Amino acid sequence: MPSVDDEKQTYRRWGWTWNPSQEPNSLITADLYEILFGPGSYVPSGTYNVDVHGDTEGDDLWTYLLMYLRSGNTVYQNRAVQWARYFNDEYAQCVGVSTSTFCSDRDGFGGDHIYGYGLLAYYEHTGNSVHLTAAINIGAQLETLWNPSTTSYSCVPGNGCMHYGFRLAGRHLLLATRLAEVTNDPRWTTLRDRIFNTIVESQWFASEGLYIDGADVTDMQLEPHVGPGATAKGWIGVHSFSTAILMEAYSRYWRATGDNRAKTKLLSIAQWFDKYGLEGTYQYSGSFVFRNINTGQRMYFNEADPSYTTCMVNLFVMAYKFTGNMHWLDVAKNWFDRGNKGVYAHIDQREAADNAVGHFTDTEFDTSNRNFYLARNKGELIYTYLIFENGGAPTLELEVPDQTLRAIQPPRLQARPR
Repeated sequence: MPSVDDEKQTYRRWGWTWNPSQEPNSLITADLYEILFGPGSYVPSGTYNVDVHGDTEGDDLWTYLLMYLRSGNTVYQNRAVQWARYFNDEYAQCVGVSTSTFCSDRDGFGGDHIYGYGLLAYYEHTGNSVHLTAAINIGAQLETLWNPSTTSYSCVPGNGCMHYGFRLAGRHLLLATRLAEVTNDPRWTTLRDRIFNTIVESQWFASEGLYIDGADVTDMQLEPHVGPGATAKGWIGVHSFSTAILMEAYSRYWRATGDNRAKTKLLSIAQWFDKYGLEGTYQYSGSFVFRNINTGQRMYFNEADPSYTTCMVNLFVMAYKFTGNMHWLDVAKNWFDRGNKGVYAHIDQREAADNAVGHFTDTEFDTSNRNFYLARNKGELIYTYLIFENGGAPTLELEVPDQTLRAIQPPRLQARPR
């Protein structure tokens, strides 16, 4: 994981400047959560129970742990400790208000907010098998979802529910892939491969080279704008950050297996978003991007949005790493520039000048839903970390990585000194 020093070196490489007060260890000197809610082992999102489906959009344990490791900032460490407690003791056990728990997300939405890769990273950091066991227990629920005879959501083993969008399939594949990497257990490689082989061609629109949302989703979203039957009129739609989650999983799957179907799909999707992903006037993407394949018309919902621009950065860096084509690194920088400096709900405003840093990654927080989360769609690191690799010169991955299976690793993640 690139450090904050790598992030700073990337900005220097681009000719960007910043005020030292923007750096994580200068800006974040007190735990804002504890200022708001008091110190101690409270619900890690605040006064209210964690609303797994309604609030979360990332594995907060993973983000806070990695932010601590890349900066050495103990505020992030404290947040990671609290989220680790939650994921160990409450998440899979469905503690809390029944409509807000993981069980509600699992049974009502197929587990499209399933996490656990943060626990695996925490295990690698601490060496404490409690965290590995907790991740495996979450994985067991993933197995149940993918078993046709035990699933609570029938479209999961059918097609990964890809017609509803891709975050479910992406999160399921990411967790199974990480479990396989960390444990070297055939139980998880079997599940990992089953998930990938089920979803890889589902909702693939070959003429566009893209996974698209199902007709029901597209028709519902566009009916107020184009009337009923948008799909029949030539409209296709794609959800940006769900695609980003799926591509994070695909990149890990390719590294783990060498299956070039994952790499080929990723490169094709990068080409589509490079061509159509940014709105023409303000140069932001949207949570949904719609395109009429008959007329070429495009629409972006819910209006163009900076956070849904930032979320595509790693996709383009992956394309660079897999091809060596500098075009993709330039595209990634442009999308990062647009998203990092954008102002939510004010698409005509910018947070900083073209040659300046808007903010350092995951140094902004949000309490607009009464609870405490990272800002910009609940965190940026999972979507941007690759662009900071080697200070903005990411390592090429032109060949399949070494496929030698590894045993369970001892702790290997260490924090950067502050």
